[in-house]
Amino acid sequence: MRRTAFLTFGCLLLLLLAAPFSHAAEEPAPKRTNLPPLMERYILDELKSMRTDFERLRSDTRVDISEKEVRLASKAMEYSTNTVTFFFYVFAIVGAGLALLGWRSFSDMRKSIRSIAEQELKRLSKEYETRLTKLETELKEKGTIILDNQHEIEKTQKIHALWLQANQTPDARTKIAIYEQILELDPGDYETMAYKADAALQLGDREWALSLCNRILEEQDDYALAFYFRACAYAGLDNVEEALNDLTKALEHSPGLIEQAVDEEDFESLQDHEDFKNLLSARSTSAE
Repeated sequence: MRRTAFLTFGCLLLLLLAAPFSHAAEEPAPKRTNLPPLMERYILDELKSMRTDFERLRSDTRVDISEKEVRLASKAMEYSTNTVTFFFYVFAIVGAGLALLGWRSFSDMRKSIRSIAEQELKRLSKEYETRLTKLETELKEKGTIILDNQHEIEKTQKIHALWLQANQTPDARTKIAIYEQILELDPGDYETMAYKADAALQLGDREWALSLCNRILEEQDDYALAFYFRACAYAGLDNVEEALNDLTKALEHSPGLIEQAVDEEDFESLQDHEDFKNLLSARSTSAE
């Protein structure tokens, strides 16, 4: 029952965490839309509620495991006591019979019983000690996994809040500062680096935007937004050939960028270029 609840909780959590990024994946255009305040408040409240439920589930799991440990130890002691008692009566009866027959003295019988009982107790103690050690190791591993998941949830919440903050500010410098905070939490986030390059283009720093796009493409050579923003940077630097090459690659990996390219201010220098017109015309026809 608890395992089912835990799995259900995990699936719901993944769906909620993936929801803010699904729109960006379907529409890779560089401009983001703001979420309504009520929707943002609702998502944050749901995350807080799920975190509380997660803490309660972890507490209940620990209590259950502790109770199972106590029951296991009690059964072990009960089994040991019953075993010793059984052996005692068996050897007492056998020893009494042997004493009556004159095969062994009472002293020898007592020593033999004590020796066998001690050996059996040692064996049982070692066996249950091994089991308890294994159980303790498993509990530590599960505790580590729970803590890691909790840290990952907290990091995701911070990143989500920073994305909302970036979408709500029109200032490019403020956006860059927010994107840098996100990259501190998740250095491998190529989407954040791409939008940081877009903010650099808004500031007119095309060399910086070019450097950011090159870093992305060194790690992921098919990332459409990196090609697109690098094409914008090349166009602003009057490097027409490189701009057209990168724009072609961007449209190959993400045809939906054609609508953005038509109205892109950075491509004003290419508007009268015949290859640029042919590229947009061909891509528009294939998209239809």
